[in-house]
Amino acid sequence: MQALRSSIGAELQWWLGFCAAVVVVVSAGSDGHLSVLLTLGAGSQLFGLVRMLGERSTEGLSTSSLQVTCLALAARLVALWGAPVYLPVDASGDVVFPLLLACSLVGALALLAAGGRKPAEKPGRGIGEAVLGCGLVALAMHPELSSRAEYNWCWAFATYLEAVACLPQLSLAAHRQHCPAPLATFVAAGALSAVAQLAFWAEAFDHVGSLAGGAAAVAALGAQVGVVSQFLVSLGAAAGPAWCDVLRCA
Repeated sequence: MQALRSSIGAELQWWLGFCAAVVVVVSAGSDGHLSVLLTLGAGSQLFGLVRMLGERSTEGLSTSSLQVTCLALAARLVALWGAPVYLPVDASGDVVFPLLLACSLVGALALLAAGGRKPAEKPGRGIGEAVLGCGLVALAMHPELSSRAEYNWCWAFATYLEAVACLPQLSLAAHRQHCPAPLATFVAAGALSAVAQLAFWAEAFDHVGSLAGGAAAVAALGAQVGVVSQFLVSLGAAAGPAWCDVLRCA
C-alpha cells in the first residue's frame, strides 16, 4: 500500500506539471476560441506519451495500440498539411497544434522502438481488420471541409483510428493483475484527449460540410470516451483508499 501511495503522489506531480503547461499555452498562444480544445486534446495525448518515455519502460504498453496511434497521427498530419482548414482557428493552430501532433508521432515511434527490446506481444485480435474497417468507413463518412477528398478522408481515418487504438491497450491492461500508475496516467491522458475533441466536435459537427461525417466522428469519439472511462472508474475504485491517503497528506 505504501508503494501505491508513493506512485500516486508521483503521478499527481506529473498532472500538476501538465496543468501548468496548459495554462501557459492557453494564456500565451490562444485567443479563447472553442477550437483550443483541439490543441488541449493534442497536448494531453503528448503528455501521456511523455509520461511513458519518462518512465523509461514500456511495461504494460500495447504494441498494437502504439502502431495504430502512429498511423492515426501520420494520417492527421497529412490531412493538416494538405488541408489547413482542419487546424484550430485560434492562434494555437498556427504552430502549437501541428507541433504537438508531430512530437506525439515522434514519441510514439520512440516507444515502439523501445518496445522492440521486450518479448513480442501477440498481435491484437482483429486489429488489422479494424484498421481496414476504419478506412472503409472514412470513405463513406467524412467531413467535406476541404475541396480535396483525400485530405478529408485522412482526417476521418485518423479520428476513427484513434478510437480503435485504445482497444488493444485496454484489453492488455485488463488482463494484468496490476496496472502501473504511469500506465494509468497514459490511459487517462488519452481519455482526456478524446474528451476535449468530443467537446469541440459535438458543438461543431454540423459545420463540417457533411452531417453524416460529423456525426460519425462524434460517435467514434464518444465510444472511445465511454470505453476508457469505464476502465478508469474500475481502476480508480481499486486504488481509492490510497488516493484518499495521498490527498489527506497533501
